[in-house]
Order: sequence, then structure tokens, then C-alpha cells
Amino acid sequence: MGQNASLMRNCVNRNQNHSEYDPIQRKKNDQGNHECEVLGRGPEAAEVANLWDNCTKNPGHTKFIPVSEFCVDHLPECCRNISLLQYIQTICDLTVRLRVTYTSCGRPKNYPFSKYGGSDIQHTGSGWVYDIKLGAGSCPCPGCSRSTSPSPIWYKVYIRTACHVVYDAEESRKTMVDFFYDDENSRALGKMKTFWGKGVAAENDDSDSCIFFFATHDQTLADQLLLRRKQLIENQVLEHLDHSRLHPFHCFIVSHPHGQTKKISVGRVSLKENEMYTSPTRIDYITATCTGSSGAPVLICTIIDSFQMRWIAAPHSQWRKEMAINQSAISPALLSYTNSPLSQIYFGLRETYADRD
Repeated sequence: MGQNASLMRNCVNRNQNHSEYDPIQRKKNDQGNHECEVLGRGPEAAEVANLWDNCTKNPGHTKFIPVSEFCVDHLPECCRNISLLQYIQTICDLTVRLRVTYTSCGRPKNYPFSKYGGSDIQHTGSGWVYDIKLGAGSCPCPGCSRSTSPSPIWYKVYIRTACHVVYDAEESRKTMVDFFYDDENSRALGKMKTFWGKGVAAENDDSDSCIFFFATHDQTLADQLLLRRKQLIENQVLEHLDHSRLHPFHCFIVSHPHGQTKKISVGRVSLKENEMYTSPTRIDYITATCTGSSGAPVLICTIIDSFQMRWIAAPHSQWRKEMAINQSAISPALLSYTNSPLSQIYFGLRETYADRD
């Protein structure tokens, strides 16, 4: 208790000068090169529309394709086939918008948003479903926690994002996870589903990666997510691609720029090929992102191991403005994926992690 009180006092002292004019822009500037979006106190729809319209990084957003419009013609010429299109569409269904409504005082000094610890100024990012497991005991979701008859069957859904988006368990519990926010009608038609985070399973400041989770007894959602993960494993696209033309490596990003509906951007990797093969590294790419894209799945399509297709997924981390290039969180070495099943290729090397509420 004493330690928590001390942390809060330090947090308040650190932030006492940040309640001045335009705290929204101040918080946005406090993230350095990272790309969370920061929302004001007005109606969300108006906020994100204004941010979209006034974006200076990608005016017009011509390189962001709505998921409902994405088709084979948007793929690089060497990759235009239905299997690859279906693969990306499956990943779209697993991509989520994150709305973080509280900034933890646990963020260390000089870390993104650390000056706003204790603040309820909302920031947004993106992420994706990393895993889903059947839970034990009674469902601990908010509804069941208040119920005298909690559901006996429930699921723990793990979300991967960047650590600067969701830093710790405290922030995870103040984070809304939005599924299927694919178009402007998603809310009105009841397609979009929102869940509150519950805890962190793993995080690493240095690699800028976080895995947090939420609990749900929504069987329809669980069935959808399990089916999508199964489709990723079964949808082998390697025999359909022109391997000789697959250089430079292609890069696909699915995100919620400016907190908007889900978009897909297509580009290429700029990091030297041998660097990707030999050691864990941050991947550089020329693929469109905006604020709100932090934590989004960065999908690298490449060939190793006797012309077998490999996918690498790492969270989007930052925009290196001085180089006009984007960069991911640290990804495992490409050779680590050799002979791995496709499920591991997509979901990444499965580090051992323990849930921490």
C-alpha cells in the first residue's frame, strides 16, 4: 500500500505541469516517434473524423484501403491470387482497435506518455488476436463478476500489441478491445463487439511488445476466432506465388489509423535481407501507417527454406520521420521460423508466459 501511494505521489508530481493548454496535443507529442492516436473529450466520431481529415503524414490516405474494398488488384502483381487475398482477409478479422482510457503511473520516466501517468486522456492503437484458450472455473468477465450465476464456460483471448500502447496490467484493465470495426455501419448493425482487458500475460519494454488478455463467454466470438486461426494454418499459399519475383519482400499492415475503421496498407520491406535472417531485429518498411497504427500486425511475406513461404508478424512500433521509414517492434530472426508450422509462423515464437492479473 505504501509503495503504491508513493508511486502515485511521484506520478502526480511528475505531471503537475501537464494540465495546461491543449493537453491532448501535449500527450500526443510525448510519445516521440510512436504512433498512437490521442483523442480529446468530444464525441468520438467527430474527433476521429477531424484527425483523419487534417492528417499531415498521409493527406487523403490514398494508401489505406478499407477492408470491405480490398481485392486481388490491390496485391503486388506477383502475388495476385485468391489464396493470399483470403489469408489477409482472415488476418483482418483477427485485428482489433484498442482504446486505452488510462495511462499508468508505472510508465518509467522518459517512456512514451510517462508525463501523463494517472491521466484519463484516451489514446488508441491496434493489435491482433495472438491466442485463445478455454478458461477454468467460472467466467471472470465484468458481467459474470456481478452475476450470481456466472457462465461455467468461457475463453481467455490474448491480444498482442506494442508495449507503448498497453504498458501494464493497470492499463489493460482500462482498455477497450474492439472487434470487427470494419466500416461506419459496424456499430449500428451490431457487428462491432467490445471487451474490457483484464490483465497482462507478457510485456517487454526493450522489444516494445505486449500480450494482454480479456475474458469472455461469448461463444459466437470464440467460434469465429478459433475458425480464423484454423484457416490461417490451413491456407497454404506458397504453391500459388511466383517465387522468382517475390523480391523485395512485401509488407502488409492491418490497422485502425486515427482510431478509424479498419484499413489495409501494402508496401515493401527496406531492411537488408541478410539482417532479417540472422538475428532478432526491428524491421524497416515502406508501408503506410498513421497515428492509431501503433501495435498493428506487420506481416512480412518472404521465402526461405527451399522456396517455402514464410510469414512474420511483429507489432508496428514507430515512424522514423527523419528517414521517412516505418519500423516494427523487435521480430525474431527469420531463420527461427524454418520448419515451423504455419501457426507459429503467424503467431510468432511462443515464449513462455504466465497470466498476471
